[in-house]
Amino acid sequence: MSEATSPSTFVDEAQIYQLLAQAGFSVARHLLWHSADDDAKLPFEPGCELVLKAVAEELWHKSDVGGVRVIRWPEQSIAELEAQMRPSIEKDHPWRGLLVCEKLEWNKSGLPCEGFMSLRWDENCGWVCTLGLGGLHTELWARELRAGVLQWPLALCTVDSAMAELKASLLGRIWLGRYRQGAALLERSALRRFVEAIFALPEQLERAQLGLLECNPVVPSRGELVAIDGVGQRAAISPMQSEALSLRALTHPRRVAVVGVSERAGNVGRIISENLARSRLAEQGEVFILKDGPTQLFGLPCLPNVQALREKPVDLLVLSLPAPLTVELLEQLVAQGGGAEIVYLVAGGIGDGADKEGWGKRVLATLHQARAEGRWTPRLIGPNGLGMVNAPLGMNTLFIPEDKLQVQLDAQAKLGFVSQSGAFLVMCLSNEPMLPVRYALSIGNQIDLRFSAILAALREDPAVEVAALYAEGFAPGDSLATALELRRWAQAKRPVVVFKGGRTQAGMKAAAGHTGAMAADYDVQRRLFESAGAIICERSDEYSSVLAWLCAYPRFEGRCVAFMTNAGYESVASQDQLVAPLVAARLDDESHAKLAAAIAEHKLSALVSATLPLDLTPMANEAAYLACLRVLAQSAAEVLLVSLVPLTRQLETVDTARMEAFAAELRQVAEQIGKPVGVVVDSGELFEEYRKAMMRAGLPTFRRLEDAVAGLKLLARRA
Repeated sequence: MSEATSPSTFVDEAQIYQLLAQAGFSVARHLLWHSADDDAKLPFEPGCELVLKAVAEELWHKSDVGGVRVIRWPEQSIAELEAQMRPSIEKDHPWRGLLVCEKLEWNKSGLPCEGFMSLRWDENCGWVCTLGLGGLHTELWARELRAGVLQWPLALCTVDSAMAELKASLLGRIWLGRYRQGAALLERSALRRFVEAIFALPEQLERAQLGLLECNPVVPSRGELVAIDGVGQRAAISPMQSEALSLRALTHPRRVAVVGVSERAGNVGRIISENLARSRLAEQGEVFILKDGPTQLFGLPCLPNVQALREKPVDLLVLSLPAPLTVELLEQLVAQGGGAEIVYLVAGGIGDGADKEGWGKRVLATLHQARAEGRWTPRLIGPNGLGMVNAPLGMNTLFIPEDKLQVQLDAQAKLGFVSQSGAFLVMCLSNEPMLPVRYALSIGNQIDLRFSAILAALREDPAVEVAALYAEGFAPGDSLATALELRRWAQAKRPVVVFKGGRTQAGMKAAAGHTGAMAADYDVQRRLFESAGAIICERSDEYSSVLAWLCAYPRFEGRCVAFMTNAGYESVASQDQLVAPLVAARLDDESHAKLAAAIAEHKLSALVSATLPLDLTPMANEAAYLACLRVLAQSAAEVLLVSLVPLTRQLETVDTARMEAFAAELRQVAEQIGKPVGVVVDSGELFEEYRKAMMRAGLPTFRRLEDAVAGLKLLARRA
């Protein structure tokens, strides 16, 4: 069908009014007028003022082309004004009719009181409502008062949560008169009816196959919020469906194989195999290399080809081949109907910016055809994946040599880490070697298995108490599916920390070129994930800080912080840091007396004041710290932050046993009282072992006070 004869997707104001009324909105009285014969049908009283609006194809801004007139009826003829208006508009916009509306008067104040409302279908996030200041200068308000624009992903918001946000917003405060000398323009009950109608509107839009509806303005009139203008656009809307998968083979594989291994130094497959050779599965003889010729390589048994997997299938197949060979081998697996439950694709150039040959499309076509016919296919992770870590099995498939990255494989670890970027994952593992990672996965382009499915797989293991997510983009529909999964984690009181790359237009473009990421509007995704209960970080230092606190205390709660140090400058600096949403703890009389007694017991009364923040001076030793910490632990403080500047002779920084004993006692205080205790060691590389002693005890440990507080602030917002 040619462009000239393509059916119109534009939805005019008359049609929008009908949809709005069906959802429960108040709309201006109106009639779509076509000729003088319609005068008798007008639902208006003689002598009233009417607004005439041109209704024409693709006419989004009527007032810009002279498509709006105000008349007094019937003194002025509608037919005459239509004859004046229509010819100039009809040159560019096929005429549909003239919308005759009552001229509404609305409550006004010295502040802007017109609202803008839109609902749009987002293929990643579902229905999204945007609400802010409207009228002729909508774009100006949105640009200058960005914080005043509300965005609600309706799938994960409620009427109550939306009401709370609207009442607190600039527009809501103006409508309700909640500002200095303000008068209410409508009642709270009317505002709630408006919000309830917003949540009822998607059903009407889906029936009419509209993907976009805009109302501008919405005004307070007759005790209600009334829509007096609107347009829309039709679009195909596909219901989002999350895929229920069992991915136990991902977290609990029993047999693993690697393809693409050579004896050449630096070969990616060889590095993966050497790392896998140290796993518990290798000790059990359940790690294989697919290579025709040798019976074993790097201590691992070899299988000759893919056909051998048909008879002896594996749970996980790590496929480390160039893109063309990767696609060919996948097609062989599908053709033979078995061989591997999950295939991990290392190669790039499949479905990303470097894919010039259409390899990604070819893989998807193979999978879709087989699944449509009910035939077996493997599930794919990647392409462009750097590998994964499975601590309970001592398994590391990262293609980073052991001498470059020594991954801690603690079977008791509690963190599940999912990263789209392999580089980000290994950077975190290198910078935070004590991070208690139970599972860590680089998932690359998400050509098949997506964030939502991987998170669901990790949730099946009850030992994973905390999850971390680094994303650059989401496959179509997976933002909402991921948010629904995040809500399940939140309902189970298992926190998930999210850090999103590709937030700007430039960042989204870079993500698409590198990983083929589908990047939606970041503000909408942020709201979606926050509504689901995730903790959203804007910077990598926040991300590291939040993870340090949560990995130590997965059930972290609290915003009232007691700070103690042996450095005067940190005592002062803490007051600049412990600001809203954090609260600096204060001592009641009983706690003050106990703290003074502890200070006196350690002969520090002449130097130390029993106040918060507590400056113990360089004369305090470990025993003084512990005595004061136990007192503060019994106070109203909810979080205890201990700063140790270890350059003083009073603190042991050489004897490993004594350092670890002190760290263990600090951790013991936290466990006994059930309150988080964090440690700052603000000194250079000479004291790295001192820091590690604290980390080994399971204490969140930081180089700077600011680093510790960055995470506390985000966590406090959830309290």
